[in-house]
Amino acid sequence: MAQAPLTPVGPSLSWVIAPWMGPLHGTKNISIQKDALLVMFQRAHDGLHVVSLPVSGLDGGSTYLTSDAEEGGRLIVRSMGDHEKSYDEERDVKLLMGFGPDPHKTVACVFNHLKRKIKEKQGGWTDSCMHHFYQGTKSKDSSTYSEDSQERSPWKDGVSYCTWNGLGWDLSENKILNALDDLEKSGIQVSNLVIDDNWQTLAGRGYCFNGTWSAFEANEKFPGGLKGIVTKVRERFPKIKHIGVWHALHGYWDGITPNSALTEKYKTIEVSWRDNVNSITKKLTMVDSEDIERFYDDFYKRVFLSESGIDCVKTDVQCRIDELTSGADKARLAGPYQEAFRKSAIKYFDQRVIYCMSHVPQILYTALLRDDGLKAFLRSATLHPDAMLMYFYPNVPQSHSWHIFANAMNMILFSQLHILPDWDMFQTSLPQYASIHAAARCLSGGPIFITDSPESHDRYLVSSMVSVTPSAEAPPRALRPSEMAYAVDPYLGYRSSRLLCVKNSYLNESGKVHLLGVFNVSGTYIAELIEAFWPRGEWVVRGHNNQNFKKVEGELMVVGLEAGDWEIFTAAVVQDNVAVLGIKDNMTGAAAVSRWSVKTGKEGREIEVELRALGTLGRWIPYKNCSLNLELIVWLAK
Repeated sequence: MAQAPLTPVGPSLSWVIAPWMGPLHGTKNISIQKDALLVMFQRAHDGLHVVSLPVSGLDGGSTYLTSDAEEGGRLIVRSMGDHEKSYDEERDVKLLMGFGPDPHKTVACVFNHLKRKIKEKQGGWTDSCMHHFYQGTKSKDSSTYSEDSQERSPWKDGVSYCTWNGLGWDLSENKILNALDDLEKSGIQVSNLVIDDNWQTLAGRGYCFNGTWSAFEANEKFPGGLKGIVTKVRERFPKIKHIGVWHALHGYWDGITPNSALTEKYKTIEVSWRDNVNSITKKLTMVDSEDIERFYDDFYKRVFLSESGIDCVKTDVQCRIDELTSGADKARLAGPYQEAFRKSAIKYFDQRVIYCMSHVPQILYTALLRDDGLKAFLRSATLHPDAMLMYFYPNVPQSHSWHIFANAMNMILFSQLHILPDWDMFQTSLPQYASIHAAARCLSGGPIFITDSPESHDRYLVSSMVSVTPSAEAPPRALRPSEMAYAVDPYLGYRSSRLLCVKNSYLNESGKVHLLGVFNVSGTYIAELIEAFWPRGEWVVRGHNNQNFKKVEGELMVVGLEAGDWEIFTAAVVQDNVAVLGIKDNMTGAAAVSRWSVKTGKEGREIEVELRALGTLGRWIPYKNCSLNLELIVWLAK
């Protein structure tokens, strides 16, 4: 098996392209040329892993890590006083550091310490992080702790359709209705619809993210208004449970239109924003902090969205306030905007929201770290680090393998937040790369969003991502694992010519089933010895693609994959010479099993299984026991 260097360096989870966080890896010396939100490495003299987390938002300011290349990789803490507490007095700059034998548990321990500090600041709270860490278990205060595996909903577990890539920015009511009709005729049942950018009434709209927002109501391409299209969707497609819309946190990309209906109703403020893409500074109009709570209350309920039938939102461009040139403007707007948005989202939409373009420390560590309610979706994806490729995803092949790799690495940090990870939408008809995207979404622990163009679908691929439920009225459901997936080896570089291993699990009433996704993100065939992802004991492993069932012996297995290929392995414990591995045709079919048991008597063996989805059940029984009388009892959960 290929071994990492004795002193692997990385990753640093940095702003690859602001505001998108992504992994940057080294091999020998620390070299961080972009602002890093998390840095980890392994020490040479004792093999311990070192995790460094610069703290932002606790006492004001934004803090990052970089390095000094001329001083042999010395870490540098860079902090900006962009908070009101920073102006007239000195403030502390905090850097949390953890040391431990396991890199992922060390990250969890550092974040649990951060959570403790935040909760102490809010009024006294302690945790038992160190006890749980050295006992080899996760703290229940950690947001990676499993949710109730039976608590499922269409928003989290149905297939969602987003209009962005499939229909583009030139959006209209007819395009959306035709796309939904085409999906239904193709046999693809979606549970949720997200109407993405360009439904709003705008001024100065042009392709590539500019323009201002003028009024709540939808534009002229929606002749019945937003309520009109929502009504038509619900009448024609009754199995669509939730309908959402896109909007920027501050309204639209370039803010609110001056002298518009919105500026007449709400107090506004003019701020300066540096457009780093076009290297210019713009003046933006935004709702002032004094009026932002009333604005969000009106927008989400009293005046518009909820009254129009909308019950979820994709809230994008959340980084814009952090990009303002004035620290005073950031301090005035950032906190009130996040609080107003969060309160209204919980109040009116039960937290059915997607945080997008929000890889900002002030957002991650204030809005998304606290585990005091329902989990929001966080768009965990990042852009390609090559500026020539970043805007063309998903049409450029080079971006696909990076997308999978970056999501898995980002989850080293994001798995500590109180979120469900959204690995971004994808198109099921993409040549070569569609199935690897599908596998990654199924394994992620988060939702599944597709963005197919009309008449461009892969029904077979979608059917391997979801399963039919016992209820005829319910749409097919994704069999989502219990936790959040993450890269097993944090030191694996993107260009290392190694297989990317991504781990997750599913917890049912009978115990835990372990899942391992193996992805070849390189450009050539790779074969490796993969370390065991199952605990000690008797286990059976099944590969989804090869459908081989094998009782494992030892702690290594050989995996060989072509470029862009993948496999998801399921490991189920053996009980009385029986193992139940879930639905065979589903990528994460183990998550269909609610419970199972074996009873052996003089006349034979009884296997009882409770399922919450339908399909062909995969079970393992040794060949020498096949002559026994077997009785299989299957129960269907409601």
